[in-house]
Amino acid sequence: MEARQPYVYSDAEINASLTAALALPPADGLRRWTYHTSFGLIAVTGMRISEAMGLERDDVDLGAGVLTVRLTKFGKSRLVPLHPTRTVLRHYAHRRDALLGSRCGSTFFVAEQGGRLLHQYVHRVLLATVQGDRVAAPR
Repeated sequence: MEARQPYVYSDAEINASLTAALALPPADGLRRWTYHTSFGLIAVTGMRISEAMGLERDDVDLGAGVLTVRLTKFGKSRLVPLHPTRTVLRHYAHRRDALLGSRCGSTFFVAEQGGRLLHQYVHRVLLATVQGDRVAAPR
């Protein structure tokens, strides 16, 4: 069986996705920031969507500027250095904690009400934002 080639998003597609993520409803909610920050992290680090979604709070060391990605595709763990990205992640963490407080789950990136992100929603939002489609809020 032939291996499938990964799709590499162009700079224009990444920029369109990041811009569209900031327009997601609700205007005063966390959703837009969750998707904007997580998609940006994926773009600059090359992480898989599932790896970004699976980051726990303890995996994100903003002081040292490093992420610990656990149980990757091949069952290993790795460290991902952060440089300017650390500032964006710090802003997201402050915004998340200010909006949700104790309702936040253990994952770094959370859904609007503080729970885990669901794969089907993240993939749908990514595809829609790249294609310029309007994204309805998940139920």
